[in-house]
Amino acid sequence: MGLSGPLKTAPLSVSEGLALTICDCLKEWCRPEDIFATAIREHGLEAGQKVGLVLDTCRYVGALEEAVFSENELWANVHLMPQSGLGDLGTLPVAPFDWGQATTLQIYEGGVRISSPLAAGQGWIAAKVFATLPSSNWTPADPVESALAKLFAKAGFIVSADVTQPPLMLSPEAMAVHAQSRRGSARKPVGAVGPEPAPRPHITGNISLPLPDRLPDMSLVDALQARISHRPTGDVEQPLRLDDLSTLLWMTMRFRNGGTADKVAKVSRSFAGAGGWHGLDAYIALLRPPDGVPAFSRYDAVDHKLAAVTGDPEPFLTDAGDAMGTNAPAGVIILCATFASLGARYGDAAYPLILKEAGGAGQTLQLAATALGLGSCWLGGGNSRDFAQATGLNPLQFGPVAELALTGRSERTS
Repeated sequence: MGLSGPLKTAPLSVSEGLALTICDCLKEWCRPEDIFATAIREHGLEAGQKVGLVLDTCRYVGALEEAVFSENELWANVHLMPQSGLGDLGTLPVAPFDWGQATTLQIYEGGVRISSPLAAGQGWIAAKVFATLPSSNWTPADPVESALAKLFAKAGFIVSADVTQPPLMLSPEAMAVHAQSRRGSARKPVGAVGPEPAPRPHITGNISLPLPDRLPDMSLVDALQARISHRPTGDVEQPLRLDDLSTLLWMTMRFRNGGTADKVAKVSRSFAGAGGWHGLDAYIALLRPPDGVPAFSRYDAVDHKLAAVTGDPEPFLTDAGDAMGTNAPAGVIILCATFASLGARYGDAAYPLILKEAGGAGQTLQLAATALGLGSCWLGGGNSRDFAQATGLNPLQFGPVAELALTGRSERTS
Protein backbone atom coordinates (compact mmCIF):
# COMPACT_ATOMS: atom_id res chain seq x y z
CA MET A 1 0.00 0.00 0.00
CA GLY A 2 1.04 3.63 -0.44
CA LEU A 3 -0.11 7.16 0.20
CA SER A 4 -2.54 8.76 -2.23
CA GLY A 5 -3.45 12.43 -1.88
CA PRO A 6 -3.17 14.57 1.26
CA LEU A 7 -3.11 12.68 4.55
CA LYS A 8 -5.69 14.24 6.85
CA THR A 9 -5.12 14.35 10.59
CA ALA A 10 -6.32 11.12 12.15
CA PRO A 11 -8.54 11.40 15.27
CA LEU A 12 -6.01 9.34 17.22
CA SER A 13 -3.45 10.05 19.90
CA VAL A 14 -0.16 9.20 18.23
CA SER A 15 3.25 10.70 18.81
CA GLU A 16 4.83 12.89 16.17
CA GLY A 17 7.63 10.35 15.84
CA LEU A 18 5.23 7.48 15.15
CA ALA A 19 3.29 9.57 12.63
CA LEU A 20 6.52 10.40 10.79
CA THR A 21 7.53 6.73 10.81
CA ILE A 22 4.22 5.71 9.21
CA CYS A 23 4.47 8.47 6.61
CA ASP A 24 8.06 7.52 5.78
CA CYS A 25 7.00 3.90 5.25
CA LEU A 26 4.09 4.94 3.02
CA LYS A 27 6.23 7.11 0.76
CA GLU A 28 6.96 3.90 -1.10
CA TRP A 29 4.81 0.83 -1.67
CA CYS A 30 5.04 -1.36 1.44
CA ARG A 31 3.22 -4.16 3.21
CA PRO A 32 1.22 -3.49 6.39
CA GLU A 33 3.38 -5.99 8.28
CA ASP A 34 6.46 -3.92 7.35
CA ILE A 35 4.88 -0.84 8.93
CA PHE A 36 3.99 -2.80 12.07
CA ALA A 37 7.52 -4.16 12.35
CA THR A 38 9.12 -0.73 11.86
CA ALA A 39 6.78 0.94 14.37
CA ILE A 40 7.44 -1.72 17.03
CA ARG A 41 11.20 -1.62 16.44
CA GLU A 42 11.41 2.19 16.68
CA HIS A 43 8.60 3.04 19.13
CA GLY A 44 7.63 -0.08 21.06
CA LEU A 45 4.79 -2.60 21.17
CA GLU A 46 2.05 -0.04 21.95
CA ALA A 47 2.96 1.88 18.77
CA GLY A 48 2.46 -1.27 16.72
CA GLN A 49 -1.04 -1.63 18.13
CA LYS A 50 -1.91 1.89 16.99
CA VAL A 51 -0.72 1.35 13.42
CA GLY A 52 -3.84 -0.60 12.46
CA LEU A 53 -6.09 2.25 13.61
CA VAL A 54 -3.99 4.78 11.72
CA LEU A 55 -4.16 2.73 8.51
CA ASP A 56 -7.93 2.30 8.86
CA THR A 57 -8.25 6.08 9.22
CA CYS A 58 -6.09 6.56 6.13
CA ARG A 59 -8.38 4.21 4.21
CA TYR A 60 -11.45 6.07 5.46
CA VAL A 61 -10.27 9.45 4.13
CA GLY A 62 -9.12 8.00 0.82
CA ALA A 63 -5.42 8.48 1.49
CA LEU A 64 -4.27 4.93 0.70
CA GLU A 65 -3.84 2.80 -2.36
CA GLU A 66 -3.46 -0.97 -2.22
CA ALA A 67 -1.51 -2.92 -4.81
CA VAL A 68 -0.38 -6.32 -6.02
CA PHE A 69 3.24 -6.85 -7.05
CA SER A 70 4.96 -9.76 -8.74
CA GLU A 71 8.76 -9.87 -8.50
CA ASN A 72 8.80 -6.16 -7.63
CA GLU A 73 6.72 -5.30 -10.70
CA LEU A 74 3.42 -3.49 -10.16
CA TRP A 75 0.57 -5.61 -11.47
CA ALA A 76 -2.41 -3.63 -10.23
CA ASN A 77 -3.48 -1.08 -7.66
CA VAL A 78 -6.75 0.23 -6.25
CA HIS A 79 -7.42 3.66 -4.83
CA LEU A 80 -10.00 3.21 -2.10
CA MET A 81 -12.72 5.82 -2.08
CA PRO A 82 -12.89 8.41 0.69
CA GLN A 83 -15.26 7.51 3.52
CA SER A 84 -16.05 4.14 1.97
CA GLY A 85 -15.65 2.63 5.42
CA LEU A 86 -13.66 -0.30 4.07
CA GLY A 87 -11.64 -2.37 6.44
CA ASP A 88 -10.34 -5.88 5.99
CA LEU A 89 -11.80 -8.06 3.26
CA GLY A 90 -14.85 -10.04 4.29
CA THR A 91 -15.90 -13.12 2.38
CA LEU A 92 -14.16 -13.48 -0.97
CA PRO A 93 -16.57 -14.33 -3.81
CA VAL A 94 -16.27 -17.91 -4.97
CA ALA A 95 -14.30 -18.47 -8.18
CA PRO A 96 -14.73 -18.37 -11.09
CA PHE A 97 -15.23 -14.60 -11.34
CA ASP A 98 -16.91 -12.24 -13.79
CA TRP A 99 -16.49 -8.49 -14.09
CA GLY A 100 -19.28 -6.54 -12.42
CA GLN A 101 -22.14 -5.50 -14.68
CA ALA A 102 -21.35 -1.76 -14.54
CA THR A 103 -17.55 -2.05 -14.61
CA THR A 104 -15.86 0.12 -17.23
CA LEU A 105 -12.34 -0.26 -18.65
CA GLN A 106 -10.22 2.54 -20.12
CA ILE A 107 -6.69 2.65 -21.53
CA TYR A 108 -4.70 4.75 -19.06
CA GLU A 109 -1.00 5.26 -18.26
CA GLY A 110 0.27 2.10 -19.91
CA GLY A 111 -2.45 -0.06 -18.47
CA VAL A 112 -6.20 -0.30 -18.01
CA ARG A 113 -8.13 1.85 -15.55
CA ILE A 114 -11.04 0.03 -13.93
CA SER A 115 -14.02 1.75 -12.38
CA SER A 116 -17.60 1.01 -11.44
CA PRO A 117 -20.39 2.99 -9.76
CA LEU A 118 -20.87 -0.04 -7.50
CA ALA A 119 -17.20 -0.19 -6.53
CA ALA A 120 -15.48 1.11 -3.46
CA GLY A 121 -12.42 2.24 -5.36
CA GLN A 122 -10.86 2.94 -8.71
CA GLY A 123 -8.26 0.51 -10.00
CA TRP A 124 -5.45 0.18 -12.50
CA ILE A 125 -3.98 -3.01 -13.95
CA ALA A 126 -0.90 -3.37 -16.14
CA ALA A 127 -1.79 -3.91 -19.79
CA LYS A 128 0.15 -7.16 -20.15
CA VAL A 129 -1.50 -8.54 -17.01
CA PHE A 130 -4.97 -7.54 -18.15
CA ALA A 131 -4.36 -9.24 -21.50
CA THR A 132 -3.91 -12.59 -19.74
CA LEU A 133 -7.22 -12.44 -17.85
CA PRO A 134 -10.35 -13.94 -19.42
CA SER A 135 -13.37 -11.68 -19.88
CA SER A 136 -15.51 -14.11 -17.87
CA ASN A 137 -15.19 -17.26 -15.77
CA TRP A 138 -11.80 -16.23 -14.41
CA THR A 139 -10.23 -18.65 -11.94
CA PRO A 140 -6.92 -17.40 -10.44
CA ALA A 141 -4.06 -19.65 -11.49
CA ASP A 142 -1.45 -18.82 -8.83
CA PRO A 143 -1.00 -16.92 -5.53
CA VAL A 144 -0.34 -13.60 -7.29
CA GLU A 145 -3.53 -13.87 -9.32
CA SER A 146 -5.35 -14.84 -6.13
CA ALA A 147 -4.08 -11.64 -4.50
CA LEU A 148 -5.26 -9.75 -7.55
CA ALA A 149 -8.73 -11.31 -7.27
CA LYS A 150 -8.84 -10.50 -3.57
CA LEU A 151 -8.00 -6.85 -4.27
CA PHE A 152 -10.56 -6.51 -7.07
CA ALA A 153 -13.24 -8.28 -5.06
CA LYS A 154 -12.57 -5.93 -2.17
CA ALA A 155 -13.02 -2.93 -4.46
CA GLY A 156 -16.17 -4.39 -5.99
CA PHE A 157 -14.96 -4.92 -9.58
CA ILE A 158 -15.60 -8.68 -9.76
CA VAL A 159 -18.34 -11.03 -8.59
CA SER A 160 -18.83 -14.77 -8.58
CA ALA A 161 -19.74 -15.99 -12.05
CA ASP A 162 -22.80 -17.80 -10.74
CA VAL A 163 -24.31 -14.59 -9.33
CA THR A 164 -27.19 -13.19 -11.38
CA GLN A 165 -26.36 -9.53 -11.94
CA PRO A 166 -29.23 -7.04 -12.33
CA PRO A 167 -29.59 -5.46 -15.78
CA LEU A 168 -28.28 -1.92 -16.23
CA MET A 169 -30.93 0.74 -16.71
CA LEU A 170 -28.32 3.24 -17.92
CA SER A 171 -25.09 2.77 -19.85
CA PRO A 172 -21.96 2.04 -17.78
CA GLU A 173 -20.59 5.44 -18.86
CA ALA A 174 -23.69 7.26 -17.62
CA MET A 175 -23.59 5.32 -14.35
CA ALA A 176 -19.92 6.26 -13.91
CA VAL A 177 -20.68 9.97 -14.34
CA HIS A 178 -23.50 9.66 -11.83
CA ALA A 179 -21.31 7.87 -9.32
CA GLN A 180 -18.60 10.52 -9.40
CA SER A 181 -21.07 13.13 -8.09
CA ARG A 182 -22.29 11.12 -5.10
CA ARG A 183 -20.56 10.61 -1.77
CA GLY A 184 -19.94 6.99 -0.97
CA SER A 185 -19.20 6.06 -4.57
CA ALA A 186 -16.97 8.91 -5.80
CA ARG A 187 -13.27 8.15 -5.82
CA LYS A 188 -12.46 11.70 -4.69
CA PRO A 189 -14.12 13.98 -2.13
CA VAL A 190 -17.33 15.50 -3.46
CA GLY A 191 -17.59 19.27 -3.16
CA ALA A 192 -15.28 22.21 -3.68
CA VAL A 193 -12.00 20.29 -3.68
CA GLY A 194 -9.81 22.55 -5.82
CA PRO A 195 -8.83 26.20 -6.15
CA GLU A 196 -11.27 28.80 -7.35
CA PRO A 197 -11.40 28.89 -11.15
CA ALA A 198 -9.64 31.68 -12.96
CA PRO A 199 -12.13 34.28 -14.18
CA ARG A 200 -13.08 33.45 -17.73
CA PRO A 201 -12.64 36.16 -20.38
CA HIS A 202 -15.71 38.18 -21.20
CA ILE A 203 -16.45 38.57 -24.91
CA THR A 204 -18.21 41.89 -25.27
CA GLY A 205 -21.24 42.08 -27.51
CA ASN A 206 -21.61 44.95 -29.97
CA ILE A 207 -25.31 44.65 -30.77
CA SER A 208 -27.42 46.32 -28.10
CA LEU A 209 -30.70 44.80 -27.01
CA PRO A 210 -33.54 47.02 -25.81
CA LEU A 211 -34.09 46.99 -22.07
CA PRO A 212 -37.51 45.64 -21.15
CA ASP A 213 -40.08 48.42 -20.86
CA ARG A 214 -42.61 46.05 -19.31
CA LEU A 215 -42.17 42.76 -17.47
CA PRO A 216 -44.88 40.09 -17.44
CA ASP A 217 -47.20 40.14 -14.45
CA MET A 218 -48.03 36.43 -14.49
CA SER A 219 -47.55 34.87 -11.07
CA LEU A 220 -45.11 32.03 -10.54
CA VAL A 221 -47.97 29.68 -9.69
CA ASP A 222 -49.75 30.54 -12.94
CA ALA A 223 -46.55 30.13 -14.96
CA LEU A 224 -45.92 26.72 -13.40
CA GLN A 225 -49.44 25.58 -14.19
CA ALA A 226 -49.38 26.96 -17.75
CA ARG A 227 -45.93 25.66 -18.76
CA ILE A 228 -46.09 23.14 -21.59
CA SER A 229 -43.80 21.96 -24.37
CA HIS A 230 -45.15 23.96 -27.30
CA ARG A 231 -44.36 22.68 -30.78
CA PRO A 232 -45.06 24.65 -33.95
CA THR A 233 -48.07 23.47 -35.92
CA GLY A 234 -48.09 25.75 -38.97
CA ASP A 235 -46.13 25.39 -42.19
CA VAL A 236 -44.23 28.65 -41.57
CA GLU A 237 -42.93 29.52 -38.11
CA GLN A 238 -43.68 32.98 -36.73
CA PRO A 239 -40.52 35.09 -36.36
CA LEU A 240 -39.43 36.07 -32.88
CA ARG A 241 -39.99 39.68 -31.93
CA LEU A 242 -36.94 41.59 -30.77
CA ASP A 243 -38.61 42.74 -27.55
CA ASP A 244 -39.60 39.17 -26.67
CA LEU A 245 -36.09 37.81 -27.24
CA SER A 246 -34.51 40.67 -25.32
CA THR A 247 -36.85 40.38 -22.34
CA LEU A 248 -36.45 36.60 -22.20
CA LEU A 249 -32.64 36.84 -22.09
CA TRP A 250 -32.73 39.74 -19.61
CA MET A 251 -34.97 37.82 -17.21
CA THR A 252 -33.01 34.56 -17.34
CA MET A 253 -29.43 34.62 -18.65
CA ARG A 254 -28.30 38.10 -17.57
CA PHE A 255 -25.69 38.43 -14.82
CA ARG A 256 -27.71 40.28 -12.21
CA ASN A 257 -24.63 41.58 -10.44
CA GLY A 258 -23.13 42.69 -13.76
CA GLY A 259 -19.77 40.95 -13.41
CA THR A 260 -17.06 43.28 -14.69
CA ALA A 261 -16.38 44.85 -18.04
CA ASP A 262 -13.36 42.69 -18.93
CA LYS A 263 -13.79 39.43 -17.05
CA VAL A 264 -16.41 37.36 -15.27
CA ALA A 265 -15.83 35.75 -11.88
CA LYS A 266 -18.61 34.80 -9.45
CA VAL A 267 -21.94 35.98 -10.77
CA SER A 268 -25.62 35.92 -9.91
CA ARG A 269 -28.36 34.67 -12.20
CA SER A 270 -32.03 33.83 -11.76
CA PHE A 271 -31.09 30.14 -11.54
CA ALA A 272 -28.51 28.45 -9.33
CA GLY A 273 -24.95 27.59 -10.34
CA ALA A 274 -22.46 25.65 -8.24
CA GLY A 275 -20.72 28.06 -5.91
CA GLY A 276 -21.71 31.01 -8.09
CA TRP A 277 -19.29 29.86 -10.82
CA HIS A 278 -21.83 29.97 -13.62
CA GLY A 279 -20.24 28.32 -16.64
CA LEU A 280 -23.12 28.49 -19.14
CA ASP A 281 -23.32 30.84 -22.11
CA ALA A 282 -26.35 31.25 -24.34
CA TYR A 283 -26.00 31.03 -28.12
CA ILE A 284 -29.05 32.00 -30.18
CA ALA A 285 -29.89 30.62 -33.64
CA LEU A 286 -32.79 32.42 -35.37
CA LEU A 287 -34.83 31.31 -38.37
CA ARG A 288 -35.82 34.83 -39.45
CA PRO A 289 -33.98 37.27 -37.23
CA PRO A 290 -35.37 40.77 -36.54
CA ASP A 291 -33.70 43.69 -38.29
CA GLY A 292 -30.21 44.34 -37.00
CA VAL A 293 -29.97 41.00 -35.19
CA PRO A 294 -27.61 38.29 -36.51
CA ALA A 295 -28.95 34.86 -37.37
CA PHE A 296 -26.44 33.30 -34.97
CA SER A 297 -25.10 35.10 -31.93
CA ARG A 298 -23.78 34.77 -28.41
CA TYR A 299 -25.44 36.56 -25.52
CA ASP A 300 -23.31 39.05 -23.58
CA ALA A 301 -24.66 38.45 -20.08
CA VAL A 302 -22.74 41.39 -18.59
CA ASP A 303 -23.92 44.20 -20.85
CA HIS A 304 -27.14 42.66 -22.26
CA LYS A 305 -25.90 42.66 -25.83
CA LEU A 306 -25.35 40.18 -28.64
CA ALA A 307 -22.08 39.24 -30.30
CA ALA A 308 -22.43 37.91 -33.85
CA VAL A 309 -21.12 34.38 -34.55
CA THR A 310 -20.13 33.71 -38.14
CA GLY A 311 -21.20 30.06 -38.17
CA ASP A 312 -24.29 28.73 -39.89
CA PRO A 313 -27.38 28.45 -37.61
CA GLU A 314 -29.30 26.22 -40.03
CA PRO A 315 -28.15 22.84 -38.59
CA PHE A 316 -29.40 23.78 -35.11
CA LEU A 317 -32.81 24.86 -36.43
CA THR A 318 -33.15 21.77 -38.61
CA ASP A 319 -32.14 19.45 -35.75
CA ALA A 320 -34.66 21.14 -33.46
CA GLY A 321 -37.45 20.64 -36.00
CA ASP A 322 -36.47 17.00 -36.46
CA ALA A 323 -36.42 16.45 -32.68
CA MET A 324 -39.92 17.89 -32.33
CA GLY A 325 -41.27 16.24 -35.47
CA THR A 326 -42.21 19.63 -36.93
CA ASN A 327 -40.85 22.36 -39.15
CA ALA A 328 -37.86 24.37 -37.88
CA PRO A 329 -38.71 26.61 -34.90
CA ALA A 330 -38.39 30.38 -34.75
CA GLY A 331 -35.21 30.04 -32.76
CA VAL A 332 -33.02 27.81 -30.62
CA ILE A 333 -31.18 28.80 -27.45
CA ILE A 334 -28.08 26.62 -27.04
CA LEU A 335 -26.54 26.48 -23.57
CA CYS A 336 -22.78 26.06 -23.88
CA ALA A 337 -20.66 25.06 -20.89
CA THR A 338 -17.16 26.37 -20.19
CA PHE A 339 -15.78 23.19 -18.67
CA ALA A 340 -12.88 24.91 -16.90
CA SER A 341 -15.27 27.06 -14.89
CA LEU A 342 -16.13 24.08 -12.70
CA GLY A 343 -13.52 21.47 -13.63
CA ALA A 344 -10.71 22.89 -11.51
CA ARG A 345 -13.00 23.62 -8.58
CA TYR A 346 -15.16 20.49 -8.37
CA GLY A 347 -13.07 17.75 -9.99
CA ASP A 348 -14.96 14.60 -11.01
CA ALA A 349 -18.29 16.09 -9.89
CA ALA A 350 -17.98 19.05 -12.30
CA TYR A 351 -19.91 17.59 -15.22
CA PRO A 352 -22.91 16.45 -13.17
CA LEU A 353 -22.97 19.96 -11.65
CA ILE A 354 -22.96 21.47 -15.15
CA LEU A 355 -25.96 19.33 -16.08
CA LYS A 356 -27.79 20.37 -12.91
CA GLU A 357 -27.18 24.01 -13.74
CA ALA A 358 -28.41 23.42 -17.28
CA GLY A 359 -31.60 21.85 -15.90
CA GLY A 360 -32.20 24.90 -13.71
CA ALA A 361 -31.54 27.20 -16.65
CA GLY A 362 -33.95 25.28 -18.87
CA GLN A 363 -36.79 25.42 -16.36
CA THR A 364 -36.17 29.12 -15.77
CA LEU A 365 -36.17 29.83 -19.51
CA GLN A 366 -39.40 27.89 -20.02
CA LEU A 367 -41.21 29.61 -17.14
CA ALA A 368 -40.08 33.01 -18.37
CA ALA A 369 -41.17 32.15 -21.92
CA THR A 370 -44.55 31.06 -20.59
CA ALA A 371 -44.97 34.32 -18.71
CA LEU A 372 -44.10 36.24 -21.90
CA GLY A 373 -46.61 34.24 -23.95
CA LEU A 374 -43.87 32.51 -25.93
CA GLY A 375 -43.97 28.91 -26.98
CA SER A 376 -40.93 26.81 -26.09
CA CYS A 377 -39.87 23.18 -26.19
CA TRP A 378 -37.01 21.57 -24.29
CA LEU A 379 -35.02 19.40 -26.74
CA GLY A 380 -33.54 16.01 -26.00
CA GLY A 381 -30.10 16.64 -27.48
CA GLY A 382 -27.99 18.57 -29.95
CA ASN A 383 -24.97 18.17 -32.19
CA SER A 384 -21.63 18.94 -30.55
CA ARG A 385 -19.71 18.65 -33.82
CA ASP A 386 -21.94 21.18 -35.58
CA PHE A 387 -21.54 23.52 -32.62
CA ALA A 388 -17.75 23.26 -32.58
CA GLN A 389 -17.63 23.89 -36.33
CA ALA A 390 -20.02 26.85 -36.16
CA THR A 391 -18.31 28.57 -33.23
CA GLY A 392 -14.68 27.53 -33.67
CA LEU A 393 -14.56 26.50 -29.99
CA ASN A 394 -12.43 23.58 -28.82
CA PRO A 395 -14.90 20.80 -27.88
CA LEU A 396 -12.61 19.65 -25.06
CA GLN A 397 -12.94 23.07 -23.43
CA PHE A 398 -16.45 24.17 -24.42
CA GLY A 399 -19.53 22.15 -25.25
CA PRO A 400 -23.29 22.49 -25.72
CA VAL A 401 -25.17 20.74 -22.93
CA ALA A 402 -28.81 21.75 -23.52
CA GLU A 403 -31.04 23.25 -26.21
CA LEU A 404 -34.39 25.04 -25.99
CA ALA A 405 -36.55 25.66 -29.07
CA LEU A 406 -38.49 28.93 -29.20
CA THR A 407 -41.67 28.49 -31.18
CA GLY A 408 -43.06 32.01 -31.50
CA ARG A 409 -46.12 33.40 -29.75
CA SER A 410 -48.01 30.54 -28.13
CA GLU A 411 -51.58 29.80 -29.14
CA ARG A 412 -52.71 30.55 -25.62
CA THR A 413 -51.93 34.26 -25.99
CA SER A 414 -51.90 34.81 -29.75
